[in-house]
Amino acid sequence: MVSRVTPLLLSAQTIRAAQLHGTRMSHYQVLTSTGSKINKPSDDPIGTRAIIGVRSSLARMETELSNITTTRQRLGVANNQLVEAQQILVKVKDISLQARQSIEPTERQALVQELDGLRDKLIDLANTRHNGEYLFGGAASDQAPFTIDDNGNVTYVGSDVRGATQIRPTTRIDVLFSGAEVFQGRSRQATEFLGLTGAEPGTGIDSATGYGQLQVIHTSTTYAAGSGVAAGSGSVAGDTVIGPAGAHNLTIVDTSGTGAAGTISLNGGPPIAFTNGDTNLQVTGPDGEAVFLDTTSITAGFSGTVAITANGALSVDGGATQTPIDFSANQQIADGASGAVTNVNSAAIRRTGAEAVDYAGTADVFQIVDQLKTTILDEANNGNADWNHAMSRHMEDIERMQDHILDVVGDQSVSLENLDSMESRIKDLQLEQEKMATDIEGADLADAVLKLQQEQTMLQYTLAGTARLFQVSLVDFL
Repeated sequence: MVSRVTPLLLSAQTIRAAQLHGTRMSHYQVLTSTGSKINKPSDDPIGTRAIIGVRSSLARMETELSNITTTRQRLGVANNQLVEAQQILVKVKDISLQARQSIEPTERQALVQELDGLRDKLIDLANTRHNGEYLFGGAASDQAPFTIDDNGNVTYVGSDVRGATQIRPTTRIDVLFSGAEVFQGRSRQATEFLGLTGAEPGTGIDSATGYGQLQVIHTSTTYAAGSGVAAGSGSVAGDTVIGPAGAHNLTIVDTSGTGAAGTISLNGGPPIAFTNGDTNLQVTGPDGEAVFLDTTSITAGFSGTVAITANGALSVDGGATQTPIDFSANQQIADGASGAVTNVNSAAIRRTGAEAVDYAGTADVFQIVDQLKTTILDEANNGNADWNHAMSRHMEDIERMQDHILDVVGDQSVSLENLDSMESRIKDLQLEQEKMATDIEGADLADAVLKLQQEQTMLQYTLAGTARLFQVSLVDFL
């Protein structure tokens, strides 16, 4: 049987060949136009799965880089604010040095006014807000961390826990620092009492912080039996002596022999004349201490020394809570409002009055400035030595707070450096992933163009050959 190539078969073969070359040309045209050899999953199922994983990794890295950028901005703003706070404290220190050289009240008042302005700036810095978040409120970043009451007292109401940002699944960076740790940095030292009552620090560890005042209050005075002298009508409110029996003494001389008249002196001070008609006689000692006496019942002929027992109480909350003095080496005096405890050695307390208490190393930056203002104005009328000592303690507090803020700035700087290193590592990984993605789905453009040209040539050859075959006529067989 002889096979014959009919025109119909020739047409079918031509169409099939043309379609094949056209399909291949279309494929290479897509490669050259998109640059990708995987344009749909069916192009390379295994490669498609790999490229999905790579793209997921790249998306995650973009998120991490975005987190790093946001975190760096927050830390950068907070860091700048703390550097400015440090500069403000430098100015505060300069003012304290100027105050020690100033003797004119008007000059000191001007320095205090300057401190007021610096204190306001510190409060503004402590309440810095960035993109709707308070930078120094810790985890409670939605409210101002520092509030001011009607008396001008600054209170921290933020969180004691730092606010952190999740950079990577296993990496968190502290971003929102607690204002308590930044502006209330504490390094407790020995408590100091500044006054003339004789109170001294106790042996216990205080829980009170900042600056306070210990009040030594007189409650009653009694006298050893035998002389007939008694507390006067103004004794409770007016006596300024404090001490166990014999810590203070009266010297009575009955010049009349009948108890009707004579002299009385306190602790060897100047003698004061008395009569048996005195019910509230003031007698003052050599250091200004005073007692009020009732001399209506002086024992006839009594001349001698009378031991005084002067009781009192201690208070650290303005007298609201009072603790009787027991003249021991350690008494715990609690603030009725806050519960904070001050330990007092009351053994040597000998007079009433107010003791300025410096809980050294515990004052926050606002208390430091406030107390410096009070000391500069010398509202307590301290002696020159005490004033200079108080100013020296303030200088120490300022320097302590400067060092503490610098430590926090250092912590933030380390975090910023870690962010830079992390960003560099992520970008390196990102580059590797992008290279991997290119290797998986990237087309070889030179090869694709060459093959496209080959397919175009083959299509042309097919069409040209077919055309020649269809040109055969009867003449070709004659």
